[in-house]
Amino acid sequence: MFVSLKIISLPILSYKIESKGSRPGFVGGTFVVDRRYSDFSWLVGQLSSQHPGVIVPPIPEKQAVGRFSAEFVESRRRALEKFLVRVLEHSELGRSHWLVLFLQANEDALNRAKEEAKAAKPKITTASALAWFDSTVNTLANGKVSEVQHEVLCPRCHVCFFALFLVILYLTCY
Repeated sequence: MFVSLKIISLPILSYKIESKGSRPGFVGGTFVVDRRYSDFSWLVGQLSSQHPGVIVPPIPEKQAVGRFSAEFVESRRRALEKFLVRVLEHSELGRSHWLVLFLQANEDALNRAKEEAKAAKPKITTASALAWFDSTVNTLANGKVSEVQHEVLCPRCHVCFFALFLVILYLTCY
């Protein structure tokens, strides 16, 4: 699949993305969509959530100063295009329904998908976070982590590692 980015407007940078070709999950043909940096950032978040453990290629950092210089604008455009190419080439990320939406949906459909994804995201309250942390610390401190608990408590292993670190820190302090 071919993808290209062009800068289409200032002072709010947006990018015209043209994608051509066909592959599983995509509608064949040529699609042209306008996307902003925040849309790319949203896509990274969705890909990371949908594919835990997969390294999602980075997008360039947000920049407040000098963001309209020709050099910066072109550098960001190239980096975002490289990001899309790398995602498309990835065996898992390249088949993501979020990527299909990003490359082929019109602006209204993308905004609806963003709202639906936001509504589906579980709300974490302070009380639920503290309860989870307390339960995790107690479980790890007692050495009773079963496979089922590990899967439930830990969508990504670094969370358990961090919790274990906190338990060790706690135990060494008291």
